[in-house]
Amino acid sequence: LGVQLGLPSVVAVAPAFTIGALAMFAVAKVLRGMRRLESDQTFRLANAVGKSGKVYLSIPAARSGTGKIHITVQERLMELDAMTPEGDLATGTRVLVIDTIAPATVIVVPQPAILEDGAE
Repeated sequence: LGVQLGLPSVVAVAPAFTIGALAMFAVAKVLRGMRRLESDQTFRLANAVGKSGKVYLSIPAARSGTGKIHITVQERLMELDAMTPEGDLATGTRVLVIDTIAPATVIVVPQPAILEDGAE
């Protein structure tokens, strides 16, 4: 630019610096906006409370042992260890998660009939 117009090099640097700074600002804004689009996909066991699932491996009565359930939490099908304070729960029984214990164990009860129509 400075050579074509016959301007000194110092005068040509000012517009180039300004354009470069604006480009950096625009890139920073775009990257900041993209960062806001990220979502936290960390699984949180507490999000299972209130959800219904299905017994995969039978669950012994009175919290005497663990079984397994399949449940959809945070849009993911999960297999979790489960205990029940009630009677034995057979494979295929629909259950409702009422609490969490340990790092990956939930407390379940048989799903009330009123919830079975629209449950997932």
